[in-house]
Amino acid sequence: MLLAILLTGSLLVINAFTKAPTAPKVSGTKTAYGNAHVNGGGTTIEKDKVSTFVFNAVQQDDGTITGHINYHYRGGDIYLQADVICMNIFGNRATIGGIVTNIRTDNPSNFIVKGDVFTFTVQDNGQGKNAASDLISDLNFGGFCSDNNDTHLPISGNIDIKE
Repeated sequence: MLLAILLTGSLLVINAFTKAPTAPKVSGTKTAYGNAHVNGGGTTIEKDKVSTFVFNAVQQDDGTITGHINYHYRGGDIYLQADVICMNIFGNRATIGGIVTNIRTDNPSNFIVKGDVFTFTVQDNGQGKNAASDLISDLNFGGFCSDNNDTHLPISGNIDIKE
């Protein structure tokens, strides 16, 4: 009983001194959260296996787009990392483009190599328990950021789009 009281007291002390995180700074006085951005993460089912992904894309004050993509496609035993090279927002949908910077796979039929360019499209269907699931498309190798790919894969996670 004494241990539980001390543990609870420790947790209260830790929580009392923990500050909320602040948004990262970009050039000028804006934060990344004030610029156009698309970010998200979650899981979806592809080839009866769970794929996981996380990404962020931010338009900087000078107009450049920066960000990162991590995608683990377990249906093909492929894990890739990419730098974001473009972003195009269409209302509650956005297409993000990346260039592969790292690829790991044991799949001998893998066709993806470092330096490959791809796009994917996401759809933000709102927040809360009454909102429909957000959606993601397949990865489209050789695609363009002007593409508005079919977002047919429901995700368990969240997509956030801000123009």
